[in-house]
Amino acid sequence: MKHKLMTYRSHFIALPVVVGILALTGCKDNATQEEDAPLRPVRITAATNSPVDFQHRFAGTTVSASTTNLSFQVSGTIESFPAKAGTRLRAGDVIATLVDDDLQLALNKNEALLEQAVTNAKASTSRYQRMKELHTKQLISEMDYDVAKADYQVGLAKIDQAQQAVDLSQQQVQYATLRTSEEHCSVTQTYVTENENVSAGQMIAVMSCGNVMEVKANISEATVSSLRIGQPVEAIISAAQSQPVDAHISEIGLNTGSNGTYFVTAQVDTRNTKLRPGMAAELLISRDFLVNNDSLWVPMNTVNESNGQRYVMTFEPEDGNRGIVRKVAIETGKFVAGSIEITHGLVEGQKVITAGLNQIYDGQEVLMLVEDNRS
Repeated sequence: MKHKLMTYRSHFIALPVVVGILALTGCKDNATQEEDAPLRPVRITAATNSPVDFQHRFAGTTVSASTTNLSFQVSGTIESFPAKAGTRLRAGDVIATLVDDDLQLALNKNEALLEQAVTNAKASTSRYQRMKELHTKQLISEMDYDVAKADYQVGLAKIDQAQQAVDLSQQQVQYATLRTSEEHCSVTQTYVTENENVSAGQMIAVMSCGNVMEVKANISEATVSSLRIGQPVEAIISAAQSQPVDAHISEIGLNTGSNGTYFVTAQVDTRNTKLRPGMAAELLISRDFLVNNDSLWVPMNTVNESNGQRYVMTFEPEDGNRGIVRKVAIETGKFVAGSIEITHGLVEGQKVITAGLNQIYDGQEVLMLVEDNRS
């Protein structure tokens, strides 16, 4: 009996020792797991003095800054149209011609009338000179002298009249040939073809000159009221270059119809030989008048609230991409285009966590994946 009691007592003593050893082993394993656990990844962005992507985008097309609607000044039938769409032209090159047979006939007729007027004027001048001498010698009456003088003056007037008719006919013939008057031009669009009848002033083509390009777009009435001539904007012309180019508002047109949009033209500030009229483009218009430069902006999804206090989780760099999470109380202002204004609590450039917010806490060590470049 005594032996059994000693055996039981030994078992009772050994049990706490085993439990203690197991507990120590478990703690050691947990500590090792915590040390080996990977850092939680987060994405960040920087607090900036302008909202993220705070730009209005409007689709448009490129046009030449120097665009001319071409038309003949006389009516007729298209005889030739060598300047097709896209044709490069230099000063003096022929764009199109009209059949000018009738105009040439009128010119020939007026030239004949001019010759006849000159011949008649010579005869009346000669007669007037003779009558003038006789009148000086008082050998003819005053009436005869006046008649000769009148015939002489009429002859000169008929020459002037005939010469004007010839000049007009020559001008009409010249009008039958349409030529370029500038260098570095091209036809961008045509509206008629050969053998087609056109009237004076009817638009037959559009010509663009020079390398200065513009972007024309329809702008909503909510935005156009804030625009001004000369206002800086950006243009995206992806067919020519991938990056936006600087431009400025050069024209604000009238209402285009019941849809409440307006034609707005922006001139590209730099010349680019790759740009062509008719390319698809976008105008990027920043609404700077809504932005207070003294405030900072962060994406709206970075702001949280607890017990009536708004806060953001910031990233405090320590070693490379490693850093510590800090909970920072903030004061906010207005909401604009997916961004929120921070009036107090942050400094410009401070890194704010944008992704992984529901699994982090103040003081936690985390790993920065990549900085959000949208800011």
